Amino acid sequence: MASVPEVATGASRRRGRWLVLVLALASPVSVAWLIAVYAVDVPRLDDWSLATVLRSGDDASSWARLARQHVESRPLTSRLLVLALAPITGFDVRGWMAASWLAACVVSGCLLGLARATFPGSPRAALWGWAAANALVFGIAQATTWLHGCHVGSYFVLAFLALGLRVSRPGARPLLRVAAAAACAAAASFSLAVGLLAWLLLPVAWGPWVASRRRAGWLWGGAFAAVAALYFWDWAPRSPGDGIALREPHRALLYALVFLGAPFGRAVGEGDAATIASALCGTLLVAGALASGARLARARDRGRFLRAAPWIALAGFGLASAALAAWGRLAYGIESALAPRYVVWSVSLPVALLFLAPVAFEDRRRWRRPALALAAALLLAYGVTSGRALAGAADERRQHLLLKSVVAFSRVAPEYAWLGELFPWPDRLQARAGFLSARGLLHPPLVGSDRVLEIARDPEPNLEAGAIESFRRVSDGVVVVGRAALPERREGADAVLLCAAGEDGEPRVVAVAGVGTARPDGSRPAARGPYPQLEWGVRLDSSRLPAAATVLTAWAYDALTGEAVRLAGEVPLVDAP
Repeated sequence: MASVPEVATGASRRRGRWLVLVLALASPVSVAWLIAVYAVDVPRLDDWSLATVLRSGDDASSWARLARQHVESRPLTSRLLVLALAPITGFDVRGWMAASWLAACVVSGCLLGLARATFPGSPRAALWGWAAANALVFGIAQATTWLHGCHVGSYFVLAFLALGLRVSRPGARPLLRVAAAAACAAAASFSLAVGLLAWLLLPVAWGPWVASRRRAGWLWGGAFAAVAALYFWDWAPRSPGDGIALREPHRALLYALVFLGAPFGRAVGEGDAATIASALCGTLLVAGALASGARLARARDRGRFLRAAPWIALAGFGLASAALAAWGRLAYGIESALAPRYVVWSVSLPVALLFLAPVAFEDRRRWRRPALALAAALLLAYGVTSGRALAGAADERRQHLLLKSVVAFSRVAPEYAWLGELFPWPDRLQARAGFLSARGLLHPPLVGSDRVLEIARDPEPNLEAGAIESFRRVSDGVVVVGRAALPERREGADAVLLCAAGEDGEPRVVAVAGVGTARPDGSRPAARGPYPQLEWGVRLDSSRLPAAATVLTAWAYDALTGEAVRLAGEVPLVDAP
Protein backbone atom coordinates (compact mmCIF):
# COMPACT_ATOMS: atom_id res chain seq x y z
CA MET A 1 0.00 0.00 0.00
CA ALA A 2 1.33 3.42 -1.01
CA SER A 3 2.24 5.81 1.78
CA VAL A 4 0.54 9.18 2.22
CA PRO A 5 3.56 11.18 0.93
CA GLU A 6 3.73 9.01 -2.22
CA VAL A 7 0.01 9.52 -2.92
CA ALA A 8 0.37 13.26 -2.37
CA THR A 9 3.38 13.39 -4.69
CA GLY A 10 1.48 11.52 -7.41
CA ALA A 11 -1.49 13.86 -7.15
CA SER A 12 0.82 16.88 -7.28
CA ARG A 13 2.46 15.56 -10.43
CA ARG A 14 -0.91 15.01 -12.10
CA ARG A 15 -1.98 18.56 -11.24
CA GLY A 16 1.32 19.83 -12.61
CA ARG A 17 0.79 17.99 -15.89
CA TRP A 18 -2.72 19.36 -16.22
CA LEU A 19 -1.39 22.86 -15.57
CA VAL A 20 1.25 22.49 -18.29
CA LEU A 21 -1.35 21.09 -20.69
CA VAL A 22 -3.67 24.06 -20.06
CA LEU A 23 -0.79 26.50 -20.62
CA ALA A 24 0.21 24.72 -23.82
CA LEU A 25 -3.32 24.75 -25.24
CA ALA A 26 -3.97 28.35 -24.20
CA SER A 27 -1.68 29.60 -26.96
CA PRO A 28 -3.51 28.06 -29.96
CA VAL A 29 -6.87 28.89 -28.38
CA SER A 30 -5.86 32.54 -28.01
CA VAL A 31 -4.92 32.75 -31.70
CA ALA A 32 -8.19 31.09 -32.72
CA TRP A 33 -10.00 33.72 -30.63
CA LEU A 34 -7.95 36.49 -32.25
CA ILE A 35 -8.90 35.34 -35.75
CA ALA A 36 -12.57 34.82 -34.82
CA VAL A 37 -12.91 38.30 -33.26
CA TYR A 38 -10.66 40.54 -35.34
CA ALA A 39 -10.37 38.94 -38.78
CA VAL A 40 -12.00 40.77 -41.69
CA ASP A 41 -12.65 39.32 -45.11
CA VAL A 42 -10.69 41.83 -47.18
CA PRO A 43 -7.90 40.69 -49.53
CA ARG A 44 -4.62 42.58 -49.15
CA LEU A 45 -1.37 42.71 -51.13
CA ASP A 46 -0.46 39.19 -52.32
CA ASP A 47 -4.05 38.03 -51.75
CA TRP A 48 -5.02 39.85 -54.94
CA SER A 49 -2.27 38.02 -56.84
CA LEU A 50 -3.87 34.73 -55.81
CA ALA A 51 -7.09 35.86 -57.47
CA THR A 52 -5.47 35.24 -60.86
CA VAL A 53 -5.39 31.52 -60.03
CA LEU A 54 -9.18 31.41 -60.23
CA ARG A 55 -9.15 33.33 -63.48
CA SER A 56 -6.56 30.96 -64.96
CA GLY A 57 -9.03 28.12 -64.48
CA ASP A 58 -10.76 29.33 -67.65
CA ASP A 59 -8.02 28.07 -69.99
CA ALA A 60 -6.25 24.80 -70.70
CA SER A 61 -2.91 25.99 -69.30
CA SER A 62 -4.29 26.68 -65.81
CA TRP A 63 -2.47 23.82 -64.09
CA ALA A 64 0.84 24.80 -65.63
CA ARG A 65 0.30 28.35 -64.37
CA LEU A 66 -0.31 27.24 -60.77
CA ALA A 67 3.43 27.03 -60.18
CA ARG A 68 4.39 30.25 -61.99
CA GLN A 69 6.86 32.52 -60.25
CA HIS A 70 5.71 35.24 -57.87
CA VAL A 71 8.57 37.48 -56.69
CA GLU A 72 11.23 34.89 -55.63
CA SER A 73 8.75 32.07 -54.88
CA ARG A 74 6.46 29.59 -56.58
CA PRO A 75 3.57 29.44 -54.05
CA LEU A 76 1.91 26.32 -55.44
CA THR A 77 0.50 25.18 -52.08
CA SER A 78 -1.19 28.54 -51.42
CA ARG A 79 -2.74 28.53 -54.89
CA LEU A 80 -4.02 24.98 -54.43
CA LEU A 81 -5.56 26.11 -51.12
CA VAL A 82 -7.37 28.96 -52.90
CA LEU A 83 -8.72 26.54 -55.51
CA ALA A 84 -9.84 24.10 -52.83
CA LEU A 85 -11.61 26.71 -50.69
CA ALA A 86 -13.16 28.76 -53.51
CA PRO A 87 -16.24 26.49 -53.93
CA ILE A 88 -16.77 26.50 -50.15
CA THR A 89 -15.92 30.00 -48.91
CA GLY A 90 -15.45 31.97 -52.11
CA PHE A 91 -12.49 34.36 -51.94
CA ASP A 92 -12.86 34.71 -48.16
CA VAL A 93 -9.35 35.25 -46.81
CA ARG A 94 -10.47 34.17 -43.34
CA GLY A 95 -10.35 30.62 -44.66
CA TRP A 96 -6.66 31.13 -45.36
CA MET A 97 -6.17 32.49 -41.84
CA ALA A 98 -7.77 29.31 -40.51
CA ALA A 99 -5.40 27.30 -42.71
CA SER A 100 -2.47 29.20 -41.17
CA TRP A 101 -3.75 28.27 -37.71
CA LEU A 102 -4.12 24.61 -38.70
CA ALA A 103 -0.58 24.62 -40.12
CA ALA A 104 0.68 26.00 -36.80
CA CYS A 105 -1.20 23.20 -35.03
CA VAL A 106 0.68 20.70 -37.20
CA VAL A 107 3.93 22.38 -36.13
CA SER A 108 2.85 22.12 -32.50
CA GLY A 109 2.02 18.42 -32.81
CA CYS A 110 5.37 17.70 -34.44
CA LEU A 111 7.21 19.66 -31.74
CA LEU A 112 5.49 17.61 -29.04
CA GLY A 113 6.62 14.37 -30.68
CA LEU A 114 10.17 15.66 -31.07
CA ALA A 115 10.19 16.92 -27.47
CA ARG A 116 9.25 13.48 -26.14
CA ALA A 117 12.02 11.90 -28.19
CA THR A 118 14.49 14.50 -26.92
CA PHE A 119 13.68 13.89 -23.25
CA PRO A 120 12.61 10.21 -23.17
CA GLY A 121 13.17 9.92 -19.42
CA SER A 122 11.60 13.24 -18.46
CA PRO A 123 8.04 13.73 -19.73
CA ARG A 124 7.72 16.77 -17.47
CA ALA A 125 10.61 18.54 -19.23
CA ALA A 126 9.13 17.63 -22.61
CA LEU A 127 5.73 19.10 -21.68
CA TRP A 128 7.18 22.32 -20.29
CA GLY A 129 9.34 22.74 -23.37
CA TRP A 130 6.32 22.12 -25.61
CA ALA A 131 4.25 24.69 -23.70
CA ALA A 132 7.00 27.31 -24.10
CA ALA A 133 7.37 26.43 -27.80
CA ASN A 134 3.62 26.84 -28.30
CA ALA A 135 3.79 30.28 -26.72
CA LEU A 136 6.32 31.27 -29.39
CA VAL A 137 4.71 29.55 -32.37
CA PHE A 138 1.21 30.87 -31.55
CA GLY A 139 2.34 34.25 -30.29
CA ILE A 140 -0.08 37.17 -30.56
CA ALA A 141 3.06 39.14 -31.47
CA GLN A 142 2.31 37.81 -34.96
CA ALA A 143 -1.18 39.35 -34.90
CA THR A 144 -0.61 41.19 -38.17
CA THR A 145 0.46 37.91 -39.79
CA TRP A 146 -2.42 35.91 -38.34
CA LEU A 147 -4.91 38.50 -39.64
CA HIS A 148 -3.56 38.56 -43.21
CA GLY A 149 -4.47 35.56 -45.31
CA CYS A 150 -1.58 36.05 -47.73
CA HIS A 151 0.91 34.81 -45.09
CA VAL A 152 -0.46 31.26 -45.15
CA GLY A 153 2.56 30.18 -47.21
CA SER A 154 4.88 31.12 -44.34
CA TYR A 155 3.06 28.76 -41.99
CA PHE A 156 3.02 26.05 -44.65
CA VAL A 157 6.83 26.22 -44.87
CA LEU A 158 7.18 25.80 -41.11
CA ALA A 159 4.60 22.99 -41.04
CA PHE A 160 6.28 20.98 -43.81
CA LEU A 161 9.69 21.50 -42.21
CA ALA A 162 8.37 20.29 -38.84
CA LEU A 163 6.75 17.26 -40.51
CA GLY A 164 10.02 16.52 -42.27
CA LEU A 165 11.90 16.63 -38.97
CA ARG A 166 9.30 14.40 -37.33
CA VAL A 167 9.48 11.67 -39.98
CA SER A 168 13.28 11.91 -40.03
CA ARG A 169 13.56 10.52 -36.50
CA PRO A 170 15.15 7.06 -36.11
CA GLY A 171 12.75 4.21 -36.83
CA ALA A 172 11.87 1.31 -39.09
CA ARG A 173 12.07 1.55 -42.90
CA PRO A 174 14.64 4.35 -43.05
CA LEU A 175 14.49 4.79 -46.83
CA LEU A 176 10.73 5.27 -46.64
CA ARG A 177 11.30 7.91 -43.96
CA VAL A 178 13.85 9.65 -46.15
CA ALA A 179 11.36 9.60 -49.05
CA ALA A 180 8.67 11.10 -46.80
CA ALA A 181 11.10 13.81 -45.67
CA ALA A 182 11.88 14.56 -49.33
CA ALA A 183 8.15 14.96 -50.01
CA CYS A 184 7.94 17.44 -47.11
CA ALA A 185 10.95 19.34 -48.48
CA ALA A 186 9.33 19.50 -51.93
CA ALA A 187 6.08 20.85 -50.45
CA ALA A 188 8.01 23.45 -48.43
CA SER A 189 9.90 24.50 -51.58
CA PHE A 190 6.67 25.15 -53.44
CA SER A 191 5.22 27.13 -50.54
CA LEU A 192 7.80 29.92 -50.43
CA ALA A 193 11.38 30.28 -51.63
CA VAL A 194 12.71 29.96 -48.07
CA GLY A 195 11.32 26.41 -48.07
CA LEU A 196 14.24 25.34 -50.27
CA LEU A 197 16.32 25.39 -47.09
CA ALA A 198 14.61 22.14 -46.08
CA TRP A 199 16.78 20.25 -48.59
CA LEU A 200 19.90 21.36 -46.71
CA LEU A 201 18.54 21.02 -43.17
CA LEU A 202 16.53 17.79 -43.08
CA PRO A 203 19.60 15.57 -43.78
CA VAL A 204 20.97 16.85 -40.46
CA ALA A 205 18.09 14.96 -38.80
CA TRP A 206 18.15 11.68 -40.78
CA GLY A 207 21.81 11.55 -41.86
CA PRO A 208 23.36 10.43 -38.53
CA TRP A 209 21.22 7.30 -38.13
CA VAL A 210 20.33 6.02 -41.61
CA ALA A 211 22.57 2.98 -42.21
CA SER A 212 22.34 2.86 -46.02
CA ARG A 213 23.53 6.42 -46.46
CA ARG A 214 24.57 5.97 -50.07
CA ARG A 215 21.13 4.82 -51.18
CA ALA A 216 19.48 7.51 -49.05
CA GLY A 217 21.84 10.09 -50.52
CA TRP A 218 20.98 9.07 -54.08
CA LEU A 219 17.27 9.18 -53.24
CA TRP A 220 17.61 12.61 -51.64
CA GLY A 221 19.81 13.98 -54.39
CA GLY A 222 17.48 12.71 -57.13
CA ALA A 223 14.43 14.23 -55.45
CA PHE A 224 16.23 17.54 -54.99
CA ALA A 225 17.40 17.58 -58.60
CA ALA A 226 13.84 17.00 -59.83
CA VAL A 227 12.42 19.75 -57.61
CA ALA A 228 15.22 22.15 -58.54
CA ALA A 229 14.61 21.52 -62.26
CA LEU A 230 10.91 22.33 -61.87
CA TYR A 231 11.54 25.26 -59.54
CA PHE A 232 14.22 27.05 -61.51
CA TRP A 233 12.78 26.42 -64.96
CA ASP A 234 12.07 29.84 -66.47
CA TRP A 235 12.92 31.44 -63.11
CA ALA A 236 14.29 34.97 -62.90
CA PRO A 237 15.89 36.57 -59.81
CA ARG A 238 13.74 39.43 -58.54
CA SER A 239 15.30 40.25 -55.18
CA PRO A 240 15.85 43.97 -54.57
CA GLY A 241 19.07 43.24 -52.65
CA ASP A 242 21.40 43.82 -55.62
CA GLY A 243 24.42 42.54 -53.66
CA ILE A 244 24.25 45.30 -51.05
CA ALA A 245 24.78 42.69 -48.30
CA LEU A 246 28.21 41.86 -49.77
CA ARG A 247 29.20 45.50 -50.04
CA GLU A 248 28.04 46.31 -46.49
CA PRO A 249 28.51 43.09 -44.47
CA HIS A 250 28.31 44.92 -41.13
CA ARG A 251 24.81 46.19 -41.97
CA ALA A 252 23.81 42.74 -43.22
CA LEU A 253 24.93 41.23 -39.91
CA LEU A 254 22.99 43.85 -37.98
CA TYR A 255 19.91 43.17 -40.12
CA ALA A 256 20.12 39.43 -39.38
CA LEU A 257 20.49 40.03 -35.63
CA VAL A 258 17.51 42.42 -35.58
CA PHE A 259 15.51 39.88 -37.62
CA LEU A 260 16.19 37.16 -35.03
CA GLY A 261 15.65 39.33 -31.96
CA ALA A 262 12.63 41.33 -33.17
CA PRO A 263 10.00 39.12 -31.44
CA PHE A 264 11.57 40.12 -28.11
CA GLY A 265 13.14 43.52 -28.82
CA ARG A 266 9.87 45.05 -29.99
CA ALA A 267 8.70 44.85 -26.37
CA VAL A 268 10.34 48.26 -25.80
CA GLY A 269 8.28 49.88 -28.56
CA GLU A 270 9.24 50.98 -32.06
CA GLY A 271 12.00 52.93 -33.75
CA ASP A 272 15.68 52.94 -32.77
CA ALA A 273 15.02 51.56 -29.30
CA ALA A 274 13.36 48.48 -30.77
CA THR A 275 16.20 48.06 -33.28
CA ILE A 276 18.88 48.16 -30.56
CA ALA A 277 16.94 45.85 -28.22
CA SER A 278 16.27 43.41 -31.06
CA ALA A 279 19.94 43.36 -32.05
CA LEU A 280 20.93 42.57 -28.46
CA CYS A 281 18.34 39.79 -28.18
CA GLY A 282 19.43 38.40 -31.54
CA THR A 283 23.06 38.39 -30.37
CA LEU A 284 22.07 36.40 -27.26
CA LEU A 285 20.20 33.85 -29.38
CA VAL A 286 23.05 33.40 -31.84
CA ALA A 287 25.54 33.10 -28.97
CA GLY A 288 23.33 30.42 -27.39
CA ALA A 289 23.15 28.49 -30.65
CA LEU A 290 26.93 28.64 -31.18
CA ALA A 291 27.66 27.66 -27.59
CA SER A 292 25.27 24.70 -27.81
CA GLY A 293 26.82 23.53 -31.07
CA ALA A 294 30.33 23.83 -29.67
CA ARG A 295 29.35 21.90 -26.55
CA LEU A 296 27.85 19.07 -28.59
CA ALA A 297 30.93 18.89 -30.79
CA ARG A 298 33.17 18.70 -27.74
CA ALA A 299 31.04 16.03 -26.03
CA ARG A 300 31.38 13.56 -28.95
CA ASP A 301 28.30 11.71 -27.68
CA ARG A 302 26.39 10.10 -30.56
CA GLY A 303 23.24 9.51 -28.50
CA ARG A 304 23.13 13.11 -27.40
CA PHE A 305 23.71 14.32 -30.94
CA LEU A 306 20.83 12.16 -32.25
CA ARG A 307 18.48 13.76 -29.72
CA ALA A 308 19.72 17.23 -30.63
CA ALA A 309 19.78 16.74 -34.43
CA PRO A 310 16.24 17.96 -35.25
CA TRP A 311 16.77 21.05 -33.10
CA ILE A 312 20.07 21.77 -34.84
CA ALA A 313 18.17 21.70 -38.14
CA LEU A 314 15.42 23.96 -36.79
CA ALA A 315 17.95 26.42 -35.39
CA GLY A 316 19.70 26.35 -38.77
CA PHE A 317 16.42 27.30 -40.43
CA GLY A 318 16.12 30.39 -38.21
CA LEU A 319 19.72 31.44 -38.86
CA ALA A 320 19.51 30.80 -42.60
CA SER A 321 16.18 32.67 -42.83
CA ALA A 322 17.83 35.67 -41.20
CA ALA A 323 20.74 35.49 -43.67
CA LEU A 324 18.39 35.26 -46.67
CA ALA A 325 16.29 38.15 -45.38
CA ALA A 326 19.43 40.27 -44.96
CA TRP A 327 20.48 39.41 -48.52
CA GLY A 328 17.14 40.26 -50.12
CA ARG A 329 15.67 42.95 -47.86
CA LEU A 330 18.60 45.03 -46.65
CA ALA A 331 17.83 47.59 -49.37
CA TYR A 332 14.61 48.46 -47.48
CA GLY A 333 16.58 49.50 -44.38
CA ILE A 334 17.44 47.86 -41.05
CA GLU A 335 14.03 48.78 -39.62
CA SER A 336 12.31 46.47 -42.12
CA ALA A 337 13.72 43.52 -40.12
CA LEU A 338 11.23 44.44 -37.38
CA ALA A 339 8.25 43.54 -39.59
CA PRO A 340 5.88 41.20 -37.69
CA ARG A 341 5.55 38.90 -40.72
CA TYR A 342 9.13 37.67 -40.17
CA VAL A 343 8.33 36.41 -36.67
CA VAL A 344 6.93 33.20 -38.23
CA TRP A 345 10.47 32.21 -39.20
CA SER A 346 12.59 33.98 -36.61
CA VAL A 347 10.93 32.17 -33.67
CA SER A 348 12.30 28.88 -34.99
CA LEU A 349 15.68 29.71 -33.41
CA PRO A 350 14.42 30.29 -29.84
CA VAL A 351 12.07 27.31 -30.19
CA ALA A 352 15.04 25.13 -31.14
CA LEU A 353 17.14 26.49 -28.25
CA LEU A 354 14.44 25.49 -25.77
CA PHE A 355 15.46 21.87 -26.45
CA LEU A 356 18.94 22.15 -27.95
CA ALA A 357 20.54 23.96 -25.02
CA PRO A 358 19.31 21.50 -22.33
CA VAL A 359 20.64 18.56 -24.36
CA ALA A 360 23.97 20.24 -25.08
CA PHE A 361 24.52 21.29 -21.46
CA GLU A 362 22.82 18.46 -19.63
CA ASP A 363 26.09 17.69 -17.81
CA ARG A 364 26.49 21.33 -16.72
CA ARG A 365 23.72 21.64 -14.17
CA ARG A 366 25.13 24.77 -12.55
CA TRP A 367 24.14 26.67 -15.71
CA ARG A 368 20.54 25.53 -15.52
CA ARG A 369 19.18 28.37 -13.37
CA PRO A 370 20.81 31.21 -15.35
CA ALA A 371 19.59 29.62 -18.58
CA LEU A 372 16.06 29.26 -17.23
CA ALA A 373 16.10 32.87 -16.02
CA LEU A 374 17.22 34.07 -19.47
CA ALA A 375 14.53 31.97 -21.20
CA ALA A 376 11.88 33.33 -18.82
CA ALA A 377 13.03 36.91 -19.51
CA LEU A 378 12.81 36.39 -23.27
CA LEU A 379 9.36 34.81 -22.97
CA LEU A 380 8.25 37.74 -20.82
CA ALA A 381 9.52 40.18 -23.45
CA TYR A 382 7.66 38.17 -26.09
CA GLY A 383 4.54 38.43 -23.98
CA VAL A 384 4.91 42.22 -23.82
CA THR A 385 5.32 42.32 -27.60
CA SER A 386 2.18 40.20 -27.91
CA GLY A 387 0.31 42.58 -25.61
CA ARG A 388 1.27 45.54 -27.78
CA ALA A 389 0.13 43.68 -30.88
CA LEU A 390 -3.18 42.75 -29.26
CA ALA A 391 -3.77 46.37 -28.27
CA GLY A 392 -3.54 47.35 -31.92
CA ALA A 393 -5.74 44.51 -33.21
CA ALA A 394 -8.98 46.53 -32.82
CA ASP A 395 -7.53 49.43 -34.81
CA GLU A 396 -6.35 47.03 -37.47
CA ARG A 397 -9.82 45.50 -37.71
CA ARG A 398 -11.35 48.97 -38.13
CA GLN A 399 -8.84 49.78 -40.85
CA HIS A 400 -9.63 46.51 -42.62
CA LEU A 401 -13.37 47.23 -42.47
CA LEU A 402 -12.74 50.65 -44.01
CA LEU A 403 -10.64 49.07 -46.78
CA LYS A 404 -13.37 46.50 -47.35
CA SER A 405 -15.80 49.41 -47.85
CA VAL A 406 -13.38 51.07 -50.26
CA VAL A 407 -13.21 47.87 -52.33
CA ALA A 408 -17.00 47.63 -52.41
CA PHE A 409 -17.22 51.12 -53.98
CA SER A 410 -14.12 50.83 -56.17
CA ARG A 411 -16.30 50.96 -59.29
CA VAL A 412 -18.52 53.93 -58.52
CA ALA A 413 -16.38 56.07 -56.17
CA PRO A 414 -12.77 54.82 -56.23
CA GLU A 415 -10.52 56.09 -53.46
CA TYR A 416 -7.15 55.47 -55.07
CA ALA A 417 -5.05 56.36 -52.01
CA TRP A 418 -6.68 53.58 -49.98
CA LEU A 419 -6.81 51.16 -52.89
CA GLY A 420 -3.04 51.61 -53.09
CA GLU A 421 -2.77 50.33 -49.50
CA LEU A 422 -4.50 47.14 -50.59
CA PHE A 423 -2.48 46.57 -53.75
CA PRO A 424 0.26 48.64 -55.40
CA TRP A 425 -1.62 48.72 -58.72
CA PRO A 426 -5.21 49.93 -58.10
CA ASP A 427 -6.24 49.35 -61.71
CA ARG A 428 -5.35 45.66 -61.43
CA LEU A 429 -7.15 45.46 -58.10
CA GLN A 430 -10.31 46.90 -59.67
CA ALA A 431 -10.15 44.36 -62.50
CA ARG A 432 -9.61 41.41 -60.15
CA ALA A 433 -12.28 42.58 -57.73
CA GLY A 434 -14.70 42.86 -60.64
CA PHE A 435 -13.86 39.32 -61.75
CA LEU A 436 -14.34 37.90 -58.25
CA SER A 437 -17.60 39.79 -57.75
CA ALA A 438 -18.99 38.58 -61.08
CA ARG A 439 -18.22 35.00 -60.04
CA GLY A 440 -19.94 35.43 -56.69
CA LEU A 441 -16.64 35.00 -54.82
CA LEU A 442 -16.54 38.45 -53.18
CA HIS A 443 -18.86 39.06 -50.21
CA PRO A 444 -20.68 41.37 -50.32
CA PRO A 445 -20.33 41.93 -54.07
CA LEU A 446 -19.11 45.19 -55.57
CA VAL A 447 -21.62 48.02 -55.57
CA GLY A 448 -22.60 48.47 -59.19
CA SER A 449 -24.50 51.75 -58.96
CA ASP A 450 -23.84 55.11 -57.31
CA ARG A 451 -27.52 55.32 -56.24
CA VAL A 452 -27.26 54.96 -52.48
CA LEU A 453 -30.99 54.26 -52.09
CA GLU A 454 -30.41 50.84 -53.68
CA ILE A 455 -28.44 49.74 -50.61
CA ALA A 456 -30.22 51.88 -47.99
CA ARG A 457 -32.01 50.26 -45.07
CA ASP A 458 -34.21 53.32 -44.72
CA PRO A 459 -34.12 56.52 -46.77
CA GLU A 460 -35.09 58.56 -43.70
CA PRO A 461 -32.39 59.96 -41.36
CA ASN A 462 -31.60 57.85 -38.29
CA LEU A 463 -30.49 59.93 -35.30
CA GLU A 464 -29.09 56.87 -33.53
CA ALA A 465 -26.71 56.36 -36.45
CA GLY A 466 -25.27 59.87 -36.13
CA ALA A 467 -25.42 63.20 -37.91
CA ILE A 468 -23.56 65.84 -39.85
CA GLU A 469 -22.44 68.25 -37.12
CA SER A 470 -20.70 71.02 -39.02
CA PHE A 471 -19.45 72.06 -42.40
CA ARG A 472 -17.60 74.93 -43.98
CA ARG A 473 -16.88 75.85 -47.52
CA VAL A 474 -13.32 76.33 -48.69
CA SER A 475 -11.92 77.63 -51.95
CA ASP A 476 -11.75 74.24 -53.63
CA GLY A 477 -14.58 72.33 -51.97
CA VAL A 478 -16.23 71.70 -48.62
CA VAL A 479 -15.13 70.33 -45.25
CA VAL A 480 -17.68 68.19 -43.42
CA VAL A 481 -17.47 66.79 -39.87
CA GLY A 482 -19.95 64.49 -38.14
CA ARG A 483 -20.66 61.31 -36.21
CA ALA A 484 -21.54 57.87 -37.56
CA ALA A 485 -22.34 54.56 -35.87
CA LEU A 486 -23.97 51.20 -36.51
CA PRO A 487 -26.45 50.75 -33.64
CA GLU A 488 -27.10 47.11 -34.55
CA ARG A 489 -23.40 46.28 -34.06
CA ARG A 490 -22.87 48.83 -31.27
CA GLU A 491 -19.76 50.26 -32.85
CA GLY A 492 -18.71 52.99 -35.22
CA ALA A 493 -19.63 52.80 -38.88
CA ASP A 494 -17.17 51.05 -41.15
CA ALA A 495 -17.19 54.03 -43.52
CA VAL A 496 -19.21 57.12 -44.34
CA LEU A 497 -20.64 57.60 -47.83
CA LEU A 498 -20.82 61.19 -49.02
CA CYS A 499 -23.70 61.53 -51.47
CA ALA A 500 -24.61 64.48 -53.67
CA ALA A 501 -28.16 65.08 -54.88
CA GLY A 502 -29.18 67.22 -57.83
CA GLU A 503 -32.50 68.64 -58.94
CA ASP A 504 -34.05 65.16 -59.06
CA GLY A 505 -33.32 64.77 -55.33
CA GLU A 506 -31.72 61.30 -55.67
CA PRO A 507 -28.47 61.03 -53.66
CA ARG A 508 -25.47 59.51 -55.49
CA VAL A 509 -22.21 58.35 -53.88
CA VAL A 510 -19.29 60.65 -54.66
CA ALA A 511 -16.77 59.75 -51.92
CA VAL A 512 -15.98 57.24 -49.15
CA ALA A 513 -14.66 58.55 -45.82
CA GLY A 514 -13.24 56.72 -42.82
CA VAL A 515 -14.70 56.83 -39.30
CA GLY A 516 -12.28 57.55 -36.50
CA THR A 517 -9.55 58.53 -38.98
CA ALA A 518 -7.69 61.82 -39.00
CA ARG A 519 -9.75 64.96 -39.64
CA PRO A 520 -8.94 67.35 -42.50
CA ASP A 521 -6.87 69.46 -40.07
CA GLY A 522 -4.78 66.40 -39.11
CA SER A 523 -6.22 65.92 -35.59
CA ARG A 524 -7.61 62.63 -34.33
CA PRO A 525 -11.33 62.65 -33.40
CA ALA A 526 -12.26 61.62 -29.90
CA ALA A 527 -14.74 58.85 -29.18
CA ARG A 528 -18.20 60.07 -28.21
CA GLY A 529 -21.47 58.52 -27.21
CA PRO A 530 -22.13 54.88 -26.38
CA TYR A 531 -20.09 53.56 -29.33
CA PRO A 532 -16.34 53.99 -29.91
CA GLN A 533 -14.75 55.82 -32.85
CA LEU A 534 -17.87 57.76 -33.78
CA GLU A 535 -16.47 60.95 -35.27
CA TRP A 536 -15.40 61.51 -38.85
CA GLY A 537 -14.26 64.38 -41.00
CA VAL A 538 -13.51 64.78 -44.68
CA ARG A 539 -12.41 67.45 -47.14
CA LEU A 540 -14.30 66.96 -50.40
CA ASP A 541 -12.87 68.65 -53.48
CA SER A 542 -15.32 70.42 -55.77
CA SER A 543 -14.00 68.36 -58.70
CA ARG A 544 -15.72 65.31 -57.19
CA LEU A 545 -19.10 67.02 -56.99
CA PRO A 546 -21.51 66.96 -59.96
CA ALA A 547 -22.09 70.37 -61.49
CA ALA A 548 -25.83 70.17 -60.76
CA ALA A 549 -25.44 69.04 -57.13
CA THR A 550 -27.49 71.07 -54.67
CA VAL A 551 -27.19 69.18 -51.39
CA LEU A 552 -24.75 66.75 -49.72
CA THR A 553 -25.86 63.96 -47.40
CA ALA A 554 -23.92 61.38 -45.39
CA TRP A 555 -24.64 57.69 -44.83
CA ALA A 556 -23.18 55.19 -42.36
CA TYR A 557 -22.01 52.09 -44.24
CA ASP A 558 -21.91 48.53 -42.91
CA ALA A 559 -19.19 46.63 -44.81
CA LEU A 560 -20.37 43.25 -43.50
CA THR A 561 -23.94 43.51 -44.82
CA GLY A 562 -23.42 46.03 -47.63
CA GLU A 563 -26.18 48.30 -46.28
CA ALA A 564 -26.23 52.05 -45.59
CA VAL A 565 -28.12 54.18 -43.06
CA ARG A 566 -28.68 57.90 -43.59
CA LEU A 567 -27.28 60.29 -41.00
CA ALA A 568 -29.23 63.32 -39.83
CA GLY A 569 -28.47 66.67 -41.41
CA GLU A 570 -27.34 67.82 -44.82
CA VAL A 571 -24.95 70.30 -46.43
CA PRO A 572 -26.38 72.85 -48.91
CA LEU A 573 -24.06 73.22 -51.88
CA VAL A 574 -25.78 76.28 -53.36
CA ASP A 575 -26.81 79.47 -51.68
CA ALA A 576 -30.48 79.96 -50.94
CA PRO A 577 -32.17 82.46 -53.31
